[in-house]
Amino acid sequence: MMTALCLLALVAPTANDPEANAPANVGADRPFETFEAAAAWVKTTGGGVFRQRVLPRPIGGGPAFWYRIETGPGSAEFVLVRPADGLREPAFDHAAVAAALSRRGEERLRPDALPFRFVEFPDGPDGPVRFAARGARWEVEGAEVRRLGDSGDGTQPESRGVTFLNRPRPTRAGPETHVTFVNRTDGPIDLYWLSDGRETGYGRIPAGERRAQHTFAGHLWRVRDAEGRSLAVLTGTEQEGVAVIDGPMSASEPEPDRPRRERSAPPPIRLRNGDVFHAVSDRRLTDAAAEPVPEGYREIAYRGPVLASPDGRTVAVRRTVVAPVREITLEPRGEDGEPLEPVRLDYPKPGDLRDQSAPVFFDAETGERTDVALDSLPDQYSVGNWRWSADGSEQFFLYNPRGHRFLQVLAADRETGAVRVVVDERSDTFVDYSQKTELHWLPTADGEPETLLWASERSGWNHLYRVDAGSADVLNAVTAGEWVVRRVEKVADGRVWFVALGVVPGQDPYYEHLCRADLDGSNFVVLTSDAAEPGDGTHEWEFLDGGRYLLDRFSRVDLPPVTVLRDGETGALLCELERADASARLATGWRPPAPFSATGRDGETEIYGTVTFPPGFDPDAAEPGSLPIVENIYAGPHGAFAPKAWGDARHVRELAALGFAVVQCDGMGTNWRSKAFHDVCWRDLADSGFPDRVRFLRALAEKYPALDLERVGVYGGSAGGQSALRALLSHGDFYSAAAADCGCHDNRVDKLWWNEAWLGKVGPHYDDSSNVRDAHRLEGDLLLTVGGSDRNVDPACTLETADALRAAGKEFTLKVYPEGGHGVGERDAARRLRAEFFQRTLGGR
Repeated sequence: MMTALCLLALVAPTANDPEANAPANVGADRPFETFEAAAAWVKTTGGGVFRQRVLPRPIGGGPAFWYRIETGPGSAEFVLVRPADGLREPAFDHAAVAAALSRRGEERLRPDALPFRFVEFPDGPDGPVRFAARGARWEVEGAEVRRLGDSGDGTQPESRGVTFLNRPRPTRAGPETHVTFVNRTDGPIDLYWLSDGRETGYGRIPAGERRAQHTFAGHLWRVRDAEGRSLAVLTGTEQEGVAVIDGPMSASEPEPDRPRRERSAPPPIRLRNGDVFHAVSDRRLTDAAAEPVPEGYREIAYRGPVLASPDGRTVAVRRTVVAPVREITLEPRGEDGEPLEPVRLDYPKPGDLRDQSAPVFFDAETGERTDVALDSLPDQYSVGNWRWSADGSEQFFLYNPRGHRFLQVLAADRETGAVRVVVDERSDTFVDYSQKTELHWLPTADGEPETLLWASERSGWNHLYRVDAGSADVLNAVTAGEWVVRRVEKVADGRVWFVALGVVPGQDPYYEHLCRADLDGSNFVVLTSDAAEPGDGTHEWEFLDGGRYLLDRFSRVDLPPVTVLRDGETGALLCELERADASARLATGWRPPAPFSATGRDGETEIYGTVTFPPGFDPDAAEPGSLPIVENIYAGPHGAFAPKAWGDARHVRELAALGFAVVQCDGMGTNWRSKAFHDVCWRDLADSGFPDRVRFLRALAEKYPALDLERVGVYGGSAGGQSALRALLSHGDFYSAAAADCGCHDNRVDKLWWNEAWLGKVGPHYDDSSNVRDAHRLEGDLLLTVGGSDRNVDPACTLETADALRAAGKEFTLKVYPEGGHGVGERDAARRLRAEFFQRTLGGR
């Protein structure tokens, strides 16, 4: 069906219409003709949301705090919050301050556009407020504004182009940019780049000075004072930014003191060149080179960690049978096509050998050894999480075998080497070790049995259990119900705080809520939902005043962020702080995605997702069958990927702006629902939830008749690339076009850990998910893209798929970006290629 798209009864512009290809301005009310025009419009929609992020700043040592909030373009207000009273009020008389500053300068100021960002409460929340502006220090108390003296600096730069965060988050890499750090504190500040939890120092900025720092959009930076206290965590954006540091920029819980460990004597057992030596006598205790090496392995080596028992009598190391590691070679090229230096990567693939390790215990005095038999730990994927028992008689560790059908906490006896089972987590399919391993040793008083907190899906839902490490008995379930524990936040004082999904009835089961329970399973409470404010959305939070209060921020794809203050003990609403205003963004023609759900393949289980429509789309006015559909797919079993929080989703919106309905949903086989829901992926990545996705799209088209089920495309990257091509191999009667980027099209060619996690050991079932094997089944139009320098998914996955398609006589388009890495399909040129591909194959506009 190729009928014309009708939006708000507007006549679509022709190719000769200059407005069709011009950069978009605000107020878009129809799709665009070209990718350039759509992308230009999308860039205008990135801002325009105000009152959306509260950065609380504590006042003295009490619970009160203040914050500055942007209320509109070029406007802001300062807010004082008194948690004990549940009060939110202006921090001071803005009008009085504006009048006083206007009298001193030539420019008349508005009360909502004051030329400073930081204030002080020297006498607490009931006293005067001080600030620096227009070259002077000021104090305001009630309606009285007093000038205290010159500040010594008449400039007041404003922060822009950066986002201050309450706490670090995973790094997102974007384009190059610069951030100018301005130090307006009384002392020097130190800059640190944050990556993978590590801080790399980037030097010191003296008080009153500034520095332009090269960075990338999305990279995280921490600012510390000279004593090492954290002042701010921030990230740059695509525009060059300024970060004004004039005091602590967050009131999140203080960083724990960095422990200062007393210097202890070195362990009496040491490792050197893969062997063990007695430190005092330098006596060699092992001779790894003389030990027989099993066939196919490289060598024997003794490795760390070197762990002394609490009583000092024993030291544990690992004896490792070292496996060879497969290498692949990438041959990147520069933008001019010139070959670059080849890159050799360690790249284990499914079925490759893995290191095999077992503990060895050495007597600290005599050097006498006791081995744990390696054959008691057969076919390892990994062993780790080493921990001595309190009395030093046993060493606990986590044993994760290949195939991932079970996961065990084991205890090895230092005297005999015997191993016993403490926790035995088993499944008929797979144990989701990579996402759901929660192993927390609980504080234990002298003489009491050691206990641990463990996550398990034994009930069919991921929950927490308390286990006696001595008897291996499950003492109690800490949580229970038809919902899941997403992760443990902290354990303290006999209680556990954790993130739960699906815990609030009637809400989307993927929304994150913070909960708490006593370790005996009693006193369960949802801290981010109560009768006064159910918090219908997905949440982020931080504790204030040592945990007495909770700053709770929630949103949905169709609800801008709402920030409330709650009682940290009960979760009761104390007051609403901010409700974000998105009217300026909406004025650009931007509309949020529409959430939607429909029953899946079993006719019972709800499948959740969203649809993003073109600008100006009116479901009541649009002609039936006028709107082609493109699904953005990612069915990787390690997570769930349909958006839940408020955002701009620029790349999705670019495609929608060209006249497509862009759909995202999580079918069966993805994570964070019931165990049965997740198990659909086991040994069958080709399923990709398609039986659920097709039902979802059909139900969506029933609600929105403008959607054309005769023109359905799909695109994705990585695991999504594999699924996108699979749509045309197994469901070509429904999907007619697919764009697959850097797909893991043959799971035997991709990396080891991810594929064995869901497919288990290599066997015939790997063929059943192989796009290479099934290339001859291709129906429809296909675009393949791949980065020749992809370090995540071996580019051979795509190149071998292309060879198989050619051998089968299939027509398709292949675009290789020789210098491109993983996710190259999201760079500008590749997104344009994808957009034009769907315009050509599905229509659009």
